[in-house]
Amino acid sequence: MDMAAVIVQTDMDLSLLSLAPADSSADLMAALAVVMCLVVVALAARHSRKLGWQLAVAISAWLGLTALGAKVGFFEAPRFFVMPLVTLGALFAFSRTPTARALFAATPMHWVIGLQGFRVLVELTLFALWKEGHAPAQMTFEGRNFDILVGLTAPLVAWLVSRERLSPGQIIAWNALGLSVLLNTIVTAVTSLPGPLHLDWPGAPFTALVSWPVVWLPAFLAPLAISLHVTSIRQALARRENVMPQSEGQS
Repeated sequence: MDMAAVIVQTDMDLSLLSLAPADSSADLMAALAVVMCLVVVALAARHSRKLGWQLAVAISAWLGLTALGAKVGFFEAPRFFVMPLVTLGALFAFSRTPTARALFAATPMHWVIGLQGFRVLVELTLFALWKEGHAPAQMTFEGRNFDILVGLTAPLVAWLVSRERLSPGQIIAWNALGLSVLLNTIVTAVTSLPGPLHLDWPGAPFTALVSWPVVWLPAFLAPLAISLHVTSIRQALARRENVMPQSEGQS
């Protein structure tokens, strides 16, 4: 093998290494996705054991499929958008079913809000990725990602809701703020990827986002956060509708 071939092969190896986060961060992201999968399944099984098994199979299959896609490089731009769109589409379709409506009605509102605390661990993982050189600064709370604030306030908001100290309007406002913060993070992530949407951010593009297991962030964890916000808003609207007729009756 001549020197030129050696150089090319070395460059390819380094490029592949840049796509894969360090083991410690990879373990954190993988563990978090698995734990949140188990939590979702447990909540569903609490309502219906059959539904719990169905979600366990569906989420496990999706996590496995996206992990395989990341391993073979399928999710390079523009195919990156397949992951969140498929997940959000599936969640939307499920939310329209009678089973989903019954599940949302049976799940305490403060549980749904409290689950948003997982976003603190997501942000700590992104911070670790940045420290290891696998994520750009703008994807952390050192840069433009303020999602950790939603995760930190989620337990407090959940406690206040459990004590009925927040009105439906206040609950909706907190969720709307959480969605806006998450949208800012998503836009930052998309414009940090290599491709036509990449902005002139300092540092290298966020190539680790399409590698396993960081790929589970756009494939599962971010859509889960969106779904929890939407579910909480629907629950708050339902509570408001229940309160208004009672108030009218008392008047």
